[in-house]
Amino acid sequence: MSTIIYGEKGKNNEQKIFVNENDFKDALGDYKPIERTINELKRIETSEISGKPIPELFAYDKFSLWWFFFQPLYIDLSRTISFVVNFENFIKKTKPNLVQIKNGFEKLKIIEQICDKYKIPVTHSMSNFIKFKSRTKIKNSVTKRAIKVLTNKKINQRRKLFFQNKNKIPTIENKILFTSYPAYRRDQFNRHTNSITRGEHMLADIRYFIGKNEDFIGIDLFIYIRNDDEKLKERLNKYMK
Repeated sequence: MSTIIYGEKGKNNEQKIFVNENDFKDALGDYKPIERTINELKRIETSEISGKPIPELFAYDKFSLWWFFFQPLYIDLSRTISFVVNFENFIKKTKPNLVQIKNGFEKLKIIEQICDKYKIPVTHSMSNFIKFKSRTKIKNSVTKRAIKVLTNKKINQRRKLFFQNKNKIPTIENKILFTSYPAYRRDQFNRHTNSITRGEHMLADIRYFIGKNEDFIGIDLFIYIRNDDEKLKERLNKYMK
């Protein structure tokens, strides 16, 4: 029988196995995590709380804001699901009699739930845990203030760029609405013109399928506050003049 030491480096032997969060990440090029995450998001999307579908709980002016944070949610959810699957597989393979948490307390609750499923006791360093809680409290407080300042700055920058190209916000009534992240603005092969063009990933094919006579409107979304706005400028200069 062995003991898993989580969050501390050491040399493995028959009695002790040292691991950390990086040991439970998926291999690059593995498509199974993508499928798992999408399936879980679909399950959440079709779930109900108090009789209402999840997207309806985020309704705003006849639209659901669920789709606006779908992508950021995908990233964090994918990492969490991968950790759960890989850690549980590791537990089943190694069959430890004890799991000790030295650091990496962000995953403490997940590890406890998995180990409880297999009746494996979990212990952790109380002194390290107290330090972690203290650091987390300070970090969250500072991060919250920083995000508020940076978000307001980002909003003002993007508003300024928009109104340099347009003097009013267009209506979305009776229009097909697309939301797209900056990464989707790229060089790509256009199979309809057999040439490399600068455009919106996948949207050209969607517009071709729906029909060019339909009236479209797009919303540029950003996940990371510190992203530059070069691709937003591209979109505004091409579509809003």
